Amino acid sequence: MVKPTTKIGFLVHTEYHIMAALSLIADEYAGADYEITIYQSEDFAKRRFQFEKNIHLRENISYKVVRYEDRDFKFNQDIVNAIREILEADFSKFFIFNNHGFLPAYLAKRLYKQGTEIALCPDGMKPYSNNQKLSPRWSFRFMLNFFKFTKANKLPFVFYFPKLVYAGLKEIGTVLVQFPESYENKTSKKVERIAILSSDNAIELVNNYFKFDIKKEISSTVKVIFFINQPSKNQELCDFEIQVLQSLQIKFPDFKLIIKLHPTTEQSQRSRFESLAGVEFITKSYPAELYIAELHQSKLLSFWSNACVIDNPEVQTYWLHPILAAKKLLPGYIQIKNPTKHITELHSIEQIK
Repeated sequence: MVKPTTKIGFLVHTEYHIMAALSLIADEYAGADYEITIYQSEDFAKRRFQFEKNIHLRENISYKVVRYEDRDFKFNQDIVNAIREILEADFSKFFIFNNHGFLPAYLAKRLYKQGTEIALCPDGMKPYSNNQKLSPRWSFRFMLNFFKFTKANKLPFVFYFPKLVYAGLKEIGTVLVQFPESYENKTSKKVERIAILSSDNAIELVNNYFKFDIKKEISSTVKVIFFINQPSKNQELCDFEIQVLQSLQIKFPDFKLIIKLHPTTEQSQRSRFESLAGVEFITKSYPAELYIAELHQSKLLSFWSNACVIDNPEVQTYWLHPILAAKKLLPGYIQIKNPTKHITELHSIEQIK
């Protein structure tokens, strides 16, 4: 007798989401007895996923694109077709990444009533900046716009008056986070750990999707100082950035300096980077996590980049933001919480070993 397949669905909106989804598939749902469907939303401006990708990953993985905007209150046949297909697919489990998005919230509520288990996957650092304060005005406006979304697309009405709290959607059964020990489970959900790019199988599957081969991208993966550049118009901060890199080159002369450039970094700062001896640049739009996952005996630095949350035991990881704060260079809008044990928050460059 042929064993029936278990159907698993994912709704992803960002490159980070697809890395998490594919890591979970590689680690937990790799068997042929699982039938996987990934739905990738694409906004009308096409601001994400604008790279050549391999969507034919495995025989049991289907990949579909849905054109969709949360705030576009006009009829969208793509949305209607996708919702109908998802509701008719008989998924055992469906993973969403943003319970404050109209499409994932709507699907979660409809699927839950059909007996599908709803799981919330991490969206960067959002699980650790949990906001529980009441915001009736925000909730009321969301409820109205959610109603507009359903009405515009001629969907059956579903009531949703949300809270700001993370994982506040009552239909969510399981919350997946990278660091459960740092997660405040204010909604009393079942919490499970998710590992992202931590296994060879996950790295292989994610690299296959992005058509990423690290050997073709950087000259070395061993003894690297990998610096993730974050743009700024503050000249003092830019000066500090150069000083840090110069200090590291002096302190670790046997290490190769590789800078992952942000696309909006000023040309003047790029020129200063180019003056650093033996520096290598990454200008392609591949997520920094793809590089970090394959480094060995290396050091990773940034001001406060979320990419550093990827835990590669072969890499010593540092955030520089406490030094910026002491120098009064940290932008006021930046609020940083470190949920990890592997990121060292530096108070001086001398802490780097």
